[in-house]
Amino acid sequence: MQIIKGATAIDFDSVQLPAGDVSATTDLIQIPRRSPPGTYYLGTVIDFDEKIAELDETNNALGSTAVTIAASSLRITTLRAARRR
Repeated sequence: MQIIKGATAIDFDSVQLPAGDVSATTDLIQIPRRSPPGTYYLGTVIDFDEKIAELDETNNALGSTAVTIAASSLRITTLRAARRR
């Protein structure tokens, strides 16, 4: 797996942990509405600018399995504004 430069980066928050500690979280993300159909991969990178000295610098990224975005079958054919009462 390769992190592609120029991909859309979204920074949700930062976490400061003492050595040896672990932090787990779940976040909901919203895929941009105009994303073209296709296969995408989501990922996260920790210490992307390598400011933290570590024994192993190769374990700072995690990627998802394939996420497929399908074309929408919903189409607006008629648009009418509701009347004010």
